[in-house]
Amino acid sequence: MFRIIPDGKGFSEYALLRDGESVLLRVAGPDDVPAVEALMRGVSRHSLQMRFMGAVAYVSKSAVEFMCAGDPRDRMSLLAVVGQGPGARVIAIGNYVSLGVGGRAEVAFLVHDEFQGRGISTLLLERLAGIAAGYGFLGFESDVLYEISQTAKAVLDTTLLELLNKAEDIIVEVSAHTDSTGDSEYNKKLSQERANNVVNYLISKGISKKRLVPIGYGSSRPVAPNFKPDGSDN
Repeated sequence: MFRIIPDGKGFSEYALLRDGESVLLRVAGPDDVPAVEALMRGVSRHSLQMRFMGAVAYVSKSAVEFMCAGDPRDRMSLLAVVGQGPGARVIAIGNYVSLGVGGRAEVAFLVHDEFQGRGISTLLLERLAGIAAGYGFLGFESDVLYEISQTAKAVLDTTLLELLNKAEDIIVEVSAHTDSTGDSEYNKKLSQERANNVVNYLISKGISKKRLVPIGYGSSRPVAPNFKPDGSDN
């Protein structure tokens, strides 16, 4: 259930998954870098692609360190942990990063394949939204891929769709992107089609069009710098 969380720096609470298993949701810190790196290595390439919006096979330590540090007024990560003591295991991470304008932040999730479809992303999204609201954020954005696969639909159904149904006053910007290969005008059009596809899917599930704002950014906001001239590394 969505609620505003006034001071999220030390947030930690237990929650129940759909099958009744208990999971600890808590703020990530620098000491969690090895555990989050293990999560990144343990998920499928498809899951990494869904999280990082591209053909990603490896996540650098510096990227993980960035996720596990920061001021919640700018960015924050929540972990989902099962087990206790030496056997504790990070099975998911959700994070938001301020976009610097309009009180908005970008949000993303990664759940270990073994635990997908059990409501973890929804739990993380609700808590992240509550913490972000406590620090003055007004809304989240989430990047999308062009093709809405069955897996992507399942992710939308169990995260964004659930939240939109629970919090009926939320307006969501659905942003989509491309790499820098090709003509910029074509890339912008392609990314707009990606965003429109997700919005149309959510509308088909009963969400009002007035609550959804599709925006295609083309290659103007890459997830990482391009080092190859053709942009194929982004």
